Amino acid sequence: MKPSETKRTRIYFLDNIRFFVIFFVILQHAALIYAYGGSRDFQKFYSFIVGITDIFMMPLLFFIAGYFALISMRKYGPKGFFLAKIKRIWIPWLLGVFLVLPLSIYFTDMVKLLRAGKEIQPFSAHFLQFIKTALTPHFGFYHAGLLSHRHLWFLSLLMGFFTIFSVTYPLMSPLFRKKERDLTVRPAINRDLIMAGFVSAFLFALVSLWLGWGYKPVLVANLLYFDSSRTSMYVIYFLLGIHACRQGWFDSGFQIAGSGLWKAAAVLSFAAFIAVGYIIKPDNSTSVIILNSCIRAALTLSLMVVIIDCAAKRFNQRNGLTAVLADNSFIVYIIHYPLHGALGVLFFFLPMLSLIKMLMLFAVTTVMSYWLSDSAVRPHPRLSTACMAVLTVILLFLF
Repeated sequence: MKPSETKRTRIYFLDNIRFFVIFFVILQHAALIYAYGGSRDFQKFYSFIVGITDIFMMPLLFFIAGYFALISMRKYGPKGFFLAKIKRIWIPWLLGVFLVLPLSIYFTDMVKLLRAGKEIQPFSAHFLQFIKTALTPHFGFYHAGLLSHRHLWFLSLLMGFFTIFSVTYPLMSPLFRKKERDLTVRPAINRDLIMAGFVSAFLFALVSLWLGWGYKPVLVANLLYFDSSRTSMYVIYFLLGIHACRQGWFDSGFQIAGSGLWKAAAVLSFAAFIAVGYIIKPDNSTSVIILNSCIRAALTLSLMVVIIDCAAKRFNQRNGLTAVLADNSFIVYIIHYPLHGALGVLFFFLPMLSLIKMLMLFAVTTVMSYWLSDSAVRPHPRLSTACMAVLTVILLFLF
């Protein structure tokens, strides 16, 4: 292994993009909680927030994960890479399933039950039912239930991608070697991006035509939870991230030809997304599914390029604030959901519009999540895990 293959300047704008995306994740989950209450106008607004954030958030995270995966693989090798991901991804996921997920589901469901005026199940009964369900392996479609993984699906699917990458890397290592190129010649970024866009549109349409349009999640042995059509796109963006690393897209900054055209494409595809999804709302015929798949792929790709281009030009630095936001983004992703639910229960009793509650929920959850992560979870991970376990036990006896 050449030293030049593992030594590379830290790409701060990719770290900054990650915490930027986490903000939208928290916003989306706040909107999801209030999508079941408020006026119809507000519900349309919540639906729009969920829909537009769903377009670009996770593909962008999978792209960044793929980019850094190749760097880590070259540094540690397949075995070291896999063991590092077990520690970094799978163990936090496992702890999250038993310490974060029961609280997340209980509190978010409580908000819905309070709105509907229905009886609330004791936490002890909920937790025992969760454990029983978790110990019963399930294979196949699983749209809703205690094992839907909620926000933790990203960690389980990402660990699945890393596992496959660990196995395939030794078999195809020549494909993953750093490609030596003339630094005076720009890599064909636009060509590769457009090709990835076409492939992702084709796969998304193919899966949607096969299984039907909409959310079609699959649960595999309770360990892996993913949406069928969206995952076809996530695979492409994860591989695109690996390809970008191999080609050295960001070795000397990010310079893409025709950035103005990408911005225009983002505006046009966004207009098409609004027109088809929220104004015209056609039936899910074969032609409409293909059209929606193409619009989704175009908007996903163009937004990703615009965000990366903007971040590379304006946010490729690290200061005190960005360091805190970037370093805590992973833990914030894990711990924010039960805070959402608990605050949602408290805000239910406030006499104000659901839109104001939703914005408050987003702001308070964001601040609390980063504060807890930076002051407690990151510096004291074992103590924080023990505190979560104690909190769960206390709730078992009190409720």
